[in-house]
Amino acid sequence: MRPLEVYCQRPADNVVIADLLPVGLEVETPRLNSNDKAGLKLPRAQVTPTHLEIRDERLVLVYEHLNGCATNLPDDAHHYYYVANAVTPGEFIYPAVTAECMYDPAVRAASKAAPVKVEQKH
Repeated sequence: MRPLEVYCQRPADNVVIADLLPVGLEVETPRLNSNDKAGLKLPRAQVTPTHLEIRDERLVLVYEHLNGCATNLPDDAHHYYYVANAVTPGEFIYPAVTAECMYDPAVRAASKAAPVKVEQKH
């Protein structure tokens, strides 16, 4: 399961979050597999996006409004979880997750890119 945590210093409207996937992963489409989270206990409450777009190489979340976070602690963050399946073994770079307000280009953020290794099960 892939967790996304979003921290807002102040309330934000029309927030778009794009999580680009490395070559070795693909998003498990919840519309095709309604049981993908069945029985899983999520670590924290999930914020449901206004719009969800799943593509081959990315997940895009759109929120009409996100409240400001009191602190930078995980309990105060906005959370979203999804399943990403490993499909190609190898070593890849996980691109940065980006967030921005659609109508306020001054409000934007990005995580750091990180290496990821996909190994074949034997």
